[in-house]
Parts: sequence; structure tokens; C-alpha cells
Amino acid sequence: MSSVDSSRENTVVSHYKIIAAVGRGGMGVVYKAQDLDLNRIVALKFISRELSWDGDAATNTAHQRFLTEARAASALDHPNIGTIHTIDRAPDGQVFIVMSYYEGETLRDRLKRGKLSSDETAHVFGQIVHGLANAHAAGIVHRDIKPGNLLLTTDGLVKVIDFGLAKLGSGSNITATGATLGTVSYMSPEQINGDAADARADVWSLGAVLYEMLTGRPAFDGPTPPAIMHSVLATSPVDALTDADLVPAAWQRVMRRALDRDLSGRYATAGELEKDLVRLATLPPSEQRSLSRRLLSTVVVALILLTIAGWAWKRSSDRAWISGEAIPQLRRLVDDEKFPTAAALAARATRLAPGDTVLAALSARILAPASITTTPSGAEVFVREYSDTGAAWTRLGATPVTRVDLPRGLKRWRVILAGYDTLELARAPEALELPLTRSEPAHVGMVRIPAGRASAWIAGLDPIEGQDLAEYYIDRYEVTNREFKKFVDAGAYAKEDFWKVPVVKGGVKLDWRAAMSNFVDPTGRPGPSTWELGTYAKGQDDYPVSGISWYEAAAYAEFVGKSLPTVYHWVRAASTRIPQSILPLSNFGGAGKMRAGANQGMSEFGVYDMAGNVREWQYNASGSERHALGGAWNDPVYLFTFASTRDPLDRSPDIGFRCATYAAGVPADAGRNLDLSHRDYSKERPVADEVFRAYLNQFSYDQSPLDPRVETDSALADYRHEVVSFGAAYGGERVIAHLFIPKTGRPPYQTVIYYPGSGASTARRFNNEGPLWLAEGGRAVVFPIYKSTYERNDGLTSTWANPTHRHTEAVVRQVKDFKRTVDYLATRKEFDLTRLAYYGNSWGARMGTIIPAVDTRIKTAILAYGGLSSGHSLPEVDQINYAGHITVPVLMLNGRFDAIEPYETAQLPLFRVLGSPPDKKRHVVWDVAHGGAPVNAFRKEVLDWLDKTLGPPAR
Repeated sequence: MSSVDSSRENTVVSHYKIIAAVGRGGMGVVYKAQDLDLNRIVALKFISRELSWDGDAATNTAHQRFLTEARAASALDHPNIGTIHTIDRAPDGQVFIVMSYYEGETLRDRLKRGKLSSDETAHVFGQIVHGLANAHAAGIVHRDIKPGNLLLTTDGLVKVIDFGLAKLGSGSNITATGATLGTVSYMSPEQINGDAADARADVWSLGAVLYEMLTGRPAFDGPTPPAIMHSVLATSPVDALTDADLVPAAWQRVMRRALDRDLSGRYATAGELEKDLVRLATLPPSEQRSLSRRLLSTVVVALILLTIAGWAWKRSSDRAWISGEAIPQLRRLVDDEKFPTAAALAARATRLAPGDTVLAALSARILAPASITTTPSGAEVFVREYSDTGAAWTRLGATPVTRVDLPRGLKRWRVILAGYDTLELARAPEALELPLTRSEPAHVGMVRIPAGRASAWIAGLDPIEGQDLAEYYIDRYEVTNREFKKFVDAGAYAKEDFWKVPVVKGGVKLDWRAAMSNFVDPTGRPGPSTWELGTYAKGQDDYPVSGISWYEAAAYAEFVGKSLPTVYHWVRAASTRIPQSILPLSNFGGAGKMRAGANQGMSEFGVYDMAGNVREWQYNASGSERHALGGAWNDPVYLFTFASTRDPLDRSPDIGFRCATYAAGVPADAGRNLDLSHRDYSKERPVADEVFRAYLNQFSYDQSPLDPRVETDSALADYRHEVVSFGAAYGGERVIAHLFIPKTGRPPYQTVIYYPGSGASTARRFNNEGPLWLAEGGRAVVFPIYKSTYERNDGLTSTWANPTHRHTEAVVRQVKDFKRTVDYLATRKEFDLTRLAYYGNSWGARMGTIIPAVDTRIKTAILAYGGLSSGHSLPEVDQINYAGHITVPVLMLNGRFDAIEPYETAQLPLFRVLGSPPDKKRHVVWDVAHGGAPVNAFRKEVLDWLDKTLGPPAR
């Protein structure tokens, strides 16, 4: 082997960490590397430095051959052909191919130890022929079959590699007339003569390789290349065999036809050769005996050949099913997030093709590792799919469970240890570290919620995240009729000690006895409004109690030594961030309330019925009213994540409650008055046009020189990634922008400028985010680093609208950054600004109600998960004053259960106020929370909208 170039060892190219140089092929240097994205070992093949090209690479023959290898081999999907993943370019411009890495040795290395036995030859040669037959069927000719390009892997598979000299059937011959490519000993006569070479040239090479496998010496040899060429053109190696060579007659017959100089007598393709192997295995015994007079008996020959044929047929059938059915179906299932179904299909396919890299990559998207540790250990762990409530539990073992691969998506977990509370959880597969709590009478029927930050949302309130909560307990189910009856039977309605909060009616504080007259059933007995004669209907023991006021709920909590939950504690326990999983299993739209726990809508902490069934009173007030959350059986489903208040004397049949306990009583910060914060946009009006025009002046700036710089430029699989910078419109700063320029299509490209969600204000580093899938489809995607985001973070921690000059200044600078980005793009001919789109996500969608009204160069806008803010900004940057001035086509994409941008109070008002004509605006709503739309459906809406408003990307 020639010397191996190790200059790239221990470097990172694209997202591949190069480990070591492992060899040099005829066209390139091969390195072993780690794929940092998918955490797998791959092989990278760089074109040899001595073959590096100058000038126009498209006309450089070495470069073309190298690219042809990638195109030819990547078009094939077969277990006996080395897998090509992608083609990429290093920062220094050198192109490389990413291939599967296989442990093993080449046939050339194996032959250094001597010839192969007939058994070994049958095993190896049958696989080579089978792989090459697949290539020939696809119209691809290898043209460089030789022992160095045949890899014997440690798992017994043989791989045909290095299609560097391949010629696509539909392509042109890039080899100059008369050129002699490949290793001379294995070249066909027509190649040596410089004639056109088809599949029969590969068959000749197969015959030469078979000869060397069986004899241990080259079929054609000589002291110099011309001498070898003469041998190829003039000698017959099969005729020179002797009895001492011990080559079975069956193999001689195959070699003689493969090495026939008369093209009409040679096998036309490897597929025809393969059929002959099968035919030889099925000859009558008498004819078989005449074929085999040496060491290998006719029976063994037939069995070997029959094994080859059967294995080949089975592999071909399996491969056809995997590539034609399983893999496309798996991709659809993954995109639709149907992971359990995908996992079962992937397991079946992997059993048939255990080394398939496409299946391995898909499995990495289907499965996720989970590990479970408990304190103390030894707990039994069970799991099942969240939505499959009728499925049997799968036992994973006793903790610690170090690793188990499960389908992605929400799971129900059950953790059981004698003497400790049983844990029920709803989590996706992850590393779970679970402290167990000893069973105590005070916590029977309650769920422990660990200390943490209130990170959920409830629509209609200012963001309630950021509140640190100590550990607490909350009832697993709503308080039932049976439980509340104990309160009534204990005479609690006649004991003032339990009624700690004065009752207020019509703004007047009532004395205790007068207040109690409000809390009777229709028969005048103390108790809920839904009871009669002081008790509930027969058979309703385990139904949630309802028809009680906030005061009665608070008194019951006092009676049992508990409290009502605060909004913060209720929302954290309810898991309002995953409504799309909880709501289908909850009691909405029913005929009435249901038995507690009858519905399987469970929060991530194991709390039931927080969505639907009955609304639940909360500790917090909002003015003279109290919060009642979760919605009831007769409410629209979005009320699970929507704030709602009622008169604390309200005793409607759809209101109930549950209790909580805190180590030190109700926390003061969490128990404070919480006013509803949504704005009633039906009553608000934007400023007059002349005021709006005055507001536009704040976004103007002097057209100072851009002073553009290209900071980095790298080629990825589907697009080129440039990082550029240019002068900002303020303060002598520079704007950074990431340009993702497609490799498909043709310039000038439609251009989409992206504005991210609020996570950009806390992240410190940009990491190739945004809708880069648009760049894969032929559109340029531009991601400016706006002021206060990523590397330009200046301490802005909240993007929520607020009436401060800091917020106003941030908005103005970010709008200027967008405009300055468009100024820069106008200097680049590959960007088509006549087809410019704005794409904003969440915070970016809110900014999308301002920017398209300011910068009229935008031709269409996509607002994902946006709406009109419930918070107030200063009027000069308030959304309501800008949205009506947007006249370009606008696509809104939202979730009906969005607690950040509520459907009723944020989404619909924005859609109504947009100035776009009715036929140029579209609102698509899925039954999901903020950001949870199904991937395929979401992308289809975006692509269809861009095609409709800007036209398809140029091809």
C-alpha cells in the first residue's frame, strides 16, 4: 500500500472528528472518523492531494471521477455494496465522501496469506456476484473490480467498495479515449484497447478474481504493465490449470466463460453469472459427476452453490422489502411521530438486515435510551405507552435500570417498592432519578410534587414561570362525594373554626351565620347545591363533589388539614405544557361528570382529572373573584390551559376542587392576588395613520457602508453555510448573519429570513437552528443574530411585552437588524429579493406583526405560534398599531391549546386585525399546545404557502 496521508488526523471536519488514516484507494485517502451528530463511526474518503485540481473543478477529470463514485454507489442500497451516506466539503475546499466504516480486511490482504478453499471461495464469490448483479441491474458498471476493492467484514459480509471508476449508464464516459484505468491484471481486453466498457468488463474482472482466489496467483501476470497487458490479450489462464491446482470443474467452467475474449460468449452481466451459479447447483447428479474430478466432491459443490443461490434469493427478497416498503414506511411513521409502530417495524427490518446503516439511522430517531435509578434502589419499574391505556404493563426490572431503548414519545411509568408511595409518572424516555417517599397516612391519596420551578403556562395570566416552588403534595383525584360527606356528617357547616375566610356577597362582608345560609342544598340542608336531603345521589360515591362555593372548598381543606392549591402549584402539577396528550383522555364534551380516575388523562407527575370533569377552585383571588381552573365536562377543551375566575359564591354543578399540602402553609408569593392579563382587542383601536407614519421614523437610519465580511464558509450535505457580518444601523456594532444557501435549484434563490423564539434571548451560542429544511428544498434561509440574542446577548432576559423604554429600544434595534440584513442581501446576486419571505416562530411571530409593516420589501410572511400579546407595550411598538398595516399574504400556524398565545384572545384577534386581504391570509389550527404541530403537516402548510405566494423554487 502506498503511504497514507495522516495530515487530517485528530481534526474536526464538518461534524466529523477524524480518528486515523486507514488507507489509500486509487482515487483518495480514507480516514476513520466519528460522526458527532449521530455518534457513529464512519469512513471519510478525501480525493488524493496529488489529484487535487486547479481552476474549474467541473472540468477536472480526477474530481469528476471522485464525484461519480459518490453518485454511483449512493444510488445503490444493497448489503454487499459499501454504503455511501453523503458527500461534503471541508473548509479548505477538499471534497470528501462519507461512507459506512467496516471492520475487516480486503480480499487483497486475505490473498497474501494464500489461496482460499473452495468453501471460502463459494462464500465470498457468491456475495461479490450478488452485489455486482444489483449494480448492473441499476445500470451501474464498476470498472475496477479487484481484490483491493472487495472488503471481507468481520461479520461475514463481503462489500464491493470504491466505485471511483464507475460509469453511470445514463452518464457520459469521462475517461479520455485510450486511457487505461484500474489495475492492469484485472482489466478486460476492451479496457486495455481503450474501447467502451460495459457490464461485461466487470464480469471479466470477476473471472480474474475467482482464478486468484482458487489458485493463489494472478490470472494474468508479468514483469511490467505492458507484459501483463499482453497476457490479458493473448493467454488463457484456465487452459494452463493442472491437476495440482485442485480447481473444481464447476469453477473452471464459470471462469472460462467469464474470461471469454469474445464478448458474445462472455456473461452479459453479473446477474447472468449468478443465474449460472444457481443452474450449476441444480444439474443432474450424472452431469455433476462429470464436472468434479478433483478434491471438492460434486455434492459439496452443489450444496455450496445451492446455498449461494438460496441465500442470494432470500437476501434479495428481504432487501427489496426493506428498501421498497419498510424504509419509506418508517420515514413516514417517524415524521408522524408514531414511534411505537415504527419501533416494531424497525425491529423486524433490522433482524433481516442487522448491518443496514439506513435502518440504524432511522432507529436512532425512533428509539431513545431510558435509565431509572431510585433512592432507595430495588424498586420494580413498569412502563407502557401513555395513550394505550388498555395495554399490559411491561416490566423493566428492579432499579437501577441502567439502560433500555424505548420508542420515543410519552410513556406511563409505575415504580413500586414495599413501604414507599407508588410512583406514577408520564415522561418520555430519559434518565430518571427518583427519590421514593415512605408511605404515611397524611399523604394517602396524594402525589408528591418535587421542588422545582413553575415552568408551565396558563393563558390569560402573565407568565407564571420563574416561581421557585418547594416540595408539596396534591390530591391524586378531585375530592369525591364520599370524602366530602365526612365533612358534612361531622357538622362542619355548624363549626365556625373551619371557615377562616370571611364570606363576601355583593361587596358586603357577611357575619358567619348569615353566610351559612348560602351553603345549602335544594332541600335546605347544609351541603353542595347538587345534593338533596344532605347527601348525594345513589351510586355517586366516587364522583367528584361539585356545586360548592370557594368558601366551602376552603373550609373542607381546613377540616382535613390541607389547603387549596395556588395557581402556581396547580399548574405545575397539571402539566399544562402537554395538553395534546392529556386532553384526548379527559372528560370534555361529555354529558356530565364522571367517576374520579375513570378518565386516564394523567399529568407527568401522576395526577388525574386536572383537565375536564369539573373545574377546580384555587387559593388565589383576582380582585373579588377566585380562580377556577381546568375546565369542566361542559367546557371547550382549550379551557384546560386558560385562566378563568368566578364569584367565590358560585355553586354551579361544574365546579369542584382538590387539595394540596405545603410544609409551611401556603407560600405568600404563590398565594398572592393574580389578575387576569389578557387584553380585550375587540375594544381596542390602532392609532391613526398619521401617528403610525410617525412611528415608522424610529426605524429609519443613515445608509452607512455595510463593510461586509465573510467570517466562515463551509459546505454541508444539502447547502452551503456562510457566516457573514456587516455594520449595524446603530452604535458602531456589527450584525452577524448565517446564510444557508441551497445546493439544489438554481440562483437567484427565493430567500426566507427567520426570526426565532424567545429561547434565543437566553442562549449564548447559535447552533444551526431554524427551518433549515427549506434550504434542503432549494430556498435560501437567512438567520440574522438580532440584538439581544445568542452571541449578541446584552442581558435581555424576557421578550414579553412590557411598557418600558428598554423593551421599546430592543424592538427598534431588532427591526433595524432585519432591515440591515435585507440591505446586505441586496448586494448578493444569488438572493432574489423580489421573492423575500419573513418566517417568525413564537416571539418571532409576534415580531412578524411589526416587521412586515415596516419593511415593505417582504413579499409574504409566515407566523408560527404567534398572536397579539396580552401584555402592553408602549404604543410606538405595540402590535395592534402595526398588524393592520400588513398587506402581504400571511400564513398563521397555531395550536388550539396554546397557553402562551391563546386561541380566543391572541390568535383570532390577530387574524381579524391583519390588513392582508381575506383571500391572502390563512389561519391553520391544530389541537396542540404551543409549538406542538405535527411535523409533516406543518411543513406541508409552509411549503404550499411559499409555492402559492412566491412560486416554486427555481430548478
